[in-house]
Amino acid sequence: MLVHCGAKHLSRILRMYSLLTFLLCACFWHGEAYARARVEGSQLLDDAGRLLNLRGANVLPVAPAGGLESADLLAIRALGGNLARLAFFYEMIAQPGGDTQAKLGGEGLKLLDAACRWAEDAGVWFILDCHVPPGGCNPAPWCAGGARALFTQERNQELFVEMWAELARRYRHHKHLLAYELMNEPVLPKGYSMEQYRQLCLRVIDAIRAQDPEGLIVVGGDNWSSARSLTDELLLPRPGVIYTFHFYEPSAVPYGQGLWLDGVFSTVYGRPFTYPGVLPVAMRWISNSPEDWGATGDTDWHLLEQSFTPPDDANYGMVLLRSTNNAGTAWFDEVELVCDGEPVRFAKTTTFDEGAEDWWVERETAGEFKWDSQVGHRAPGSLRISGTDSYNAFYSRLHFPARPGARYTLRCWVKTAGATGHTYPCVAWFHVKEEHVDGEWIAQQISPAVKFRRRHNVPVFCGEFGCTPATPGGYGLRWIEDVATVLSRENLPWTYWVWREQFPPGSMAVWCKEPEGPYVLNGSLWEVLSG
Repeated sequence: MLVHCGAKHLSRILRMYSLLTFLLCACFWHGEAYARARVEGSQLLDDAGRLLNLRGANVLPVAPAGGLESADLLAIRALGGNLARLAFFYEMIAQPGGDTQAKLGGEGLKLLDAACRWAEDAGVWFILDCHVPPGGCNPAPWCAGGARALFTQERNQELFVEMWAELARRYRHHKHLLAYELMNEPVLPKGYSMEQYRQLCLRVIDAIRAQDPEGLIVVGGDNWSSARSLTDELLLPRPGVIYTFHFYEPSAVPYGQGLWLDGVFSTVYGRPFTYPGVLPVAMRWISNSPEDWGATGDTDWHLLEQSFTPPDDANYGMVLLRSTNNAGTAWFDEVELVCDGEPVRFAKTTTFDEGAEDWWVERETAGEFKWDSQVGHRAPGSLRISGTDSYNAFYSRLHFPARPGARYTLRCWVKTAGATGHTYPCVAWFHVKEEHVDGEWIAQQISPAVKFRRRHNVPVFCGEFGCTPATPGGYGLRWIEDVATVLSRENLPWTYWVWREQFPPGSMAVWCKEPEGPYVLNGSLWEVLSG
């Protein structure tokens, strides 16, 4: 449920809270009790030795469509939170110059300055989160194009070290600065070892500590900082390190992966969707059928058709419209899949006259891809892909159940212009593992982080968890409640993803942007989180 928090009502809340802030600042917040936090064993304490029970939200002052205001930090505190993870992109706060020095400046740095000041004024602890470091640290398209060049180029590592040294000099005086988070969700490239990653982290930590000897540091593990990434191999020989993990499991719930919405009926990987309930928890790709065939050169619309059987261990399939090593352009239209003569429902949209809402792109960094409203087989409308430097595809979000031994036939109309490589439809086959997912299952998935904390007597922090509102039937809210319950039960600090919606509509926000309308508070969500 979205609760409209009108401007007058919100303004009244914030005016009252601002007065309270002023009074508390005068007698308490700027006193000794709110000096810098410290680590004692696995706990985070204020300087008076009191346990910090930290929970809050991720805010993006220096990222695309950030839109943060001072009222946001006041509202986090007014709604019961006390922690903000402030995300910034290196390229938005830096003006690189010289051979080894990162010169920080511009509007992005001013916004980060303001966010730190607003958090301080609101009495909210904050973490400086380098969400995108120089060169990027994971394969997501928004992370410097997914190149992960931080790990492969020494120049980027030098900029990284210089950036953090400068930020430590700049923000070390803030009493509510909780920690410096080196990078967000690293995914180490092939050939780059965990020991190399550790040495890079130590190099940056030492640069920060040269400027801020008491500064706390947040470090996450490989593979998107999952709870399972907190392994003994990650442990760093430095005091004052907080280890972090993110939680979005199983992806069918928070991301809606494999989810099919059809009116009031919904399925995930072909099974009725419920939470708690039986859901896919792991997926292993087996093979594609057929592979490396189809159209090339200049062709008018023509039908491509192939028949095949699934691999023996496949239990789900997904239709791909693929174009590999294509320096030209290809169009796809009117896709059909049958199994032993019976139609298979694998997408809502199989002809693209009015769009393709349930078709996604496999690799957003490899080529250009869009719905073409002008070109189609029988009527205008098709999926267009061009300039793929290796492989890429449109794929249907729905995974259909596979029938071992059955005969499948896949058909698709294709047109090409100057196409190289191979352009064709195919089915990707998977083995999907399913389990009963509930609050105890969530606790088991988070347990590696809990065991890591206990084993090494170090603090652990959940930097992100969140759920798309597209998850049907209130199941997403129930999942969020279960995750928050586990984190609370285990005394794990957390920040929810995300505070203000960045890419509306449909992100995981506390403050949601209505189409052509204002931001509104997702009251049900925050009630669960604050509870």
